[in-house]
Amino acid sequence: MDTMQRGASDAETCRLNGWRVGDRLVGNEGYGDTIIRITAIGEHAILAVAESHAGTPTEHWRENMWTLTCRNWRLHGQRDPLQPGDVIEANPCQVRITEVGRATWGWCSVCTNTHIIDARLFERGRGPWRLTPAPASAHA
Repeated sequence: MDTMQRGASDAETCRLNGWRVGDRLVGNEGYGDTIIRITAIGEHAILAVAESHAGTPTEHWRENMWTLTCRNWRLHGQRDPLQPGDVIEANPCQVRITEVGRATWGWCSVCTNTHIIDARLFERGRGPWRLTPAPASAHA
């Protein structure tokens, strides 16, 4: 199991571990696995929905503030390689992803062009594009 890095706040913990909005995390406090889905990451806190506990789907799908301090969390399942708001770069361009889907594209703040990204190559680590850390408010 990977060791999670802990920050001074739950939002910082997410940033340190590379977790972002839409990610599903699993953690166990000794009573079975709990799976949550992150819905927002703020400056200090996060919002999440509890999807299941000990193998049973939760009955309340409400979004709540969530703490990451009581369990060792890890990423659960697959994640989309890119999300709207992500920033990727290939020298000299920095592109903020605008739309993800059949055509994944974004606008470059350096050359002011629109770039279409081949998400399949990005997913496999091929091609020139690399994900860069986004500001805390990018996915909030």
